[in-house]
Amino acid sequence: MDLINFLRVLARRIWIILGVTALAVITTFLITRGSPKMYKSTAQLSTGITDKVKLDNNAEWVQWEKIQNDFNNLTQAMISRQAVSLLSYKLIQHDLNTPEPFRDLAAIKSYYAKDDLRRANVAYQSKYEKIETLYATSKNDQVPLEILKKAGYDYETLIKRLEIKRRGESDFIEVNFTSDNPRLSAFVVNNFSEEFIRYYKEQRGAGTNAKLDIFKTALEEKREIRDQKSQALNDLQRKSGISIEGRESSSLIQQKYEYERKRDAEKQKIAALDAELVELKDKLGEDFNKVYDPSRSRRAEMVTLRTQITSMETRYLVSGSSNEALKDSIETLKRRRNELISEDMGSGNSSNTRDRLVNRKVDVELQLANARERLNSITDQLGKVYYKTNRLVAGSGELSKAMSESEEAEKDFQEALSRYNDAKDIKSEIGSNLKLYELGRPASDPQPSKAPLLITFSGLASLSLCVVLLFLFEYVDLSIKSPSNFLRQAGLPLMGSLNHLVTPSLKLESLFSERSNNPSLEKFKQLLRKLRYEVANSGAQSFLITSAKPGEGKTLALISLAYSLSLNGKKILLIDTNFKNPTLTSMLQATPKLEDWISKDLSLGEVISRSEFNGIDVIGCQGGDHSPAEALYDEKFKEVLGTLSHDYDYIFMEGASLNDYADAKELVDFSEKVIAVFSAKSILRQTDKETISYLQDLDDQFLGAILNDVENQNLEL
Repeated sequence: MDLINFLRVLARRIWIILGVTALAVITTFLITRGSPKMYKSTAQLSTGITDKVKLDNNAEWVQWEKIQNDFNNLTQAMISRQAVSLLSYKLIQHDLNTPEPFRDLAAIKSYYAKDDLRRANVAYQSKYEKIETLYATSKNDQVPLEILKKAGYDYETLIKRLEIKRRGESDFIEVNFTSDNPRLSAFVVNNFSEEFIRYYKEQRGAGTNAKLDIFKTALEEKREIRDQKSQALNDLQRKSGISIEGRESSSLIQQKYEYERKRDAEKQKIAALDAELVELKDKLGEDFNKVYDPSRSRRAEMVTLRTQITSMETRYLVSGSSNEALKDSIETLKRRRNELISEDMGSGNSSNTRDRLVNRKVDVELQLANARERLNSITDQLGKVYYKTNRLVAGSGELSKAMSESEEAEKDFQEALSRYNDAKDIKSEIGSNLKLYELGRPASDPQPSKAPLLITFSGLASLSLCVVLLFLFEYVDLSIKSPSNFLRQAGLPLMGSLNHLVTPSLKLESLFSERSNNPSLEKFKQLLRKLRYEVANSGAQSFLITSAKPGEGKTLALISLAYSLSLNGKKILLIDTNFKNPTLTSMLQATPKLEDWISKDLSLGEVISRSEFNGIDVIGCQGGDHSPAEALYDEKFKEVLGTLSHDYDYIFMEGASLNDYADAKELVDFSEKVIAVFSAKSILRQTDKETISYLQDLDDQFLGAILNDVENQNLEL
């Protein structure tokens, strides 16, 4: 059915279409007219997430990912059942115990006995204080849950109108609630924010308190062991007569531990910087030097700065990390180094994101060099401490053992102290940054009504539905259309598909030499490559291309496939054996010598024509009413094909349509594989089914079908 006929069908059913559309519009209007006005309130929470992450010495994309994860975790915690349950308890207790409830609970109070309401009220308060949820499986919780649901304060009802989201890229989280009561909306956002802060601190602090107690107990144990080992060392020193001042030995132990700790920290930092550098190189790719290439003068200044920074950091470390003036000088040099990097990056043409990546890469490389030099300095200092320690305990194995045990006890104590202090810091930080920044206020104006939008949508949807249904009822398309339909209707193996071309002409050279702005041409090129792969992997050299009926597009498909194979450096020979319609000969402007070649014993040079495409030769035919069996001598033609197979990688013969002629069947014995071309716009009729049956009987000799002229929207790749 064409468009004109379809428009006529729509004209005949116009009153049905208009009636259904009008009915949908009127129904939607009546439904939305009685809907209550809705009021929205908004509260804001400050989280401190962005301020905390900015303190970390991470790459920018790592910071961004961490911020996103922290906000996602926080919002998921806010919409948890346990957090929203606290709001449910506040709402229901407000309505049960105040003279101005948000909801009319008269029906609930008349349905439940006073004792049931009292027990429910007690349950709400108990769960609220303990930060617990009600469970439907608990007999005692069933009535409180029923009351919440009837009042509209259950989790499922509240979460539909409660919206929690991050405000842009800021540090704030918005809590929005929409209801038919402006006071209720403000009450919800404010109380929910406050209750969530309480819930968040309680949940995060519970685990931290337990860890803090464990770390404190471990710290006291390590302290006692350290004191015992230190006292034992002093006693042994006095007993052995070796003069070692207690302060001197204790200082050596502490220095050794401190330098070992700094050494381990530098090693961890170097490993982290190495990993980050590898990731940065992967992101930037191999053309990094094209993006960042500092001038020779700046490169020299950066090397000098790096040397100065490393030297000062070593002096700062040896001084006990207490020289503030030296620390300020180091920071000044680092700022100058970053300025040089930024100046060089400012002259590039890459995107801001790539600039930041390159900037970070240079910074990481400099940090890595500094860290390695600091590690060497720390290792030297540690060697000196080892030397002093060995001199003190020389000649005394027992004293050496005691000193080693004292050192180990000191190290264990310091590690326990570090864990305890970290746990205290975490506890002090829990929830400290989460604050109610802005209270929600009752809205003075209702939200804009969605009724006009809903009415318009219902009208358009009903109109579209009517058109679609009429189209389906009136129009039944029996053409193949898509690859899946072909497989279902024909039952033949499918080599591949070729899409419908939306172009006035097809130029194969430009199609494969450059990227086209025409989507259909680009799709055609990719599908040809898939067909080329199937042919190349078939293991055959000679092919017969045919079709069920004329006009299926086999000649164009054959030429395109041959050209794509020639791009792989293959020599292709095309033989036009379609005597009924020698289109191949005319399209490639070949000399029609096939019949004379066989009958008059012409040489190959007289028969073969060079096509306009490099690597593709053609043998044309004159055409006529004769068949291949009449025009070609079987044994002689086979012998000639055998000779040609030594000169060409692939030989393709085009045969006439199978529905109308027996020509293609007579050519089957001269080919190793048979390929059939079907048009997606064709309808498979009885004659086509007979041809399909014949192709199926060829078994392995039939390589497969090519579905040609498929609309892009019907391609199933």
